[in-house]
Amino acid sequence: MPLAAIGRGERLAEKAYVELKRRVLGGEIGPGSTLPEVDVAEAMRISRTPVREALARLHSDGLLELTSGGGHVVRGLEASDLDELFLIREALEQIAVRRHVAVATGSSKRLELLIERQTKALGEGDVGSFLEFDEEFHLTICQEAQLPHVASLLVSLRNQMHLAGLRALAGSERTMLQVIDEHTRILAALDSGNVVQAKRAMRYHLQATKAVLGLPT
Repeated sequence: MPLAAIGRGERLAEKAYVELKRRVLGGEIGPGSTLPEVDVAEAMRISRTPVREALARLHSDGLLELTSGGGHVVRGLEASDLDELFLIREALEQIAVRRHVAVATGSSKRLELLIERQTKALGEGDVGSFLEFDEEFHLTICQEAQLPHVASLLVSLRNQMHLAGLRALAGSERTMLQVIDEHTRILAALDSGNVVQAKRAMRYHLQATKAVLGLPT
């Protein structure tokens, strides 16, 4: 089990949750991997109680599923699962860009900064940070659109879709530079106040990712 001790002290359940989630979303603990409570506790050198709490949270995030024996296994998404998640995500993102145009004033410095950070991550070949900034870009649109509940729904969806994002960037013609270009087009449309163009740019962005994953567009 590729885990290290997380030390002692308070908030062990939180520490265990953060570490396990990082490993799962980073692909180090891949789909189909089992996470026996006893083994995780032993690897992290903590008791089973905080591990049980951490695994329960990961299950709530949609990253784990229960086995017939009551254990935990990292969830793998079938094509039908991803297709459904993309349909839900596209609906939410369309709502977000429409509201953003309606309520935001002036250009978004936060979105611009996130594109700059993605560009830096591209230069450093840091795929993990690139995906983190990608997720933050979409959540920031929701936040600036004053849609906290939509943002929460997107977080839940993107927890499950993160590994698909890794697949979409690895070994395909779709590059991080293309993603940056798509984000730049979305930002330009939002800043111009053109809701039709913003919705079109967002849909193109999502459809491009679906195409790479072999999903119907």
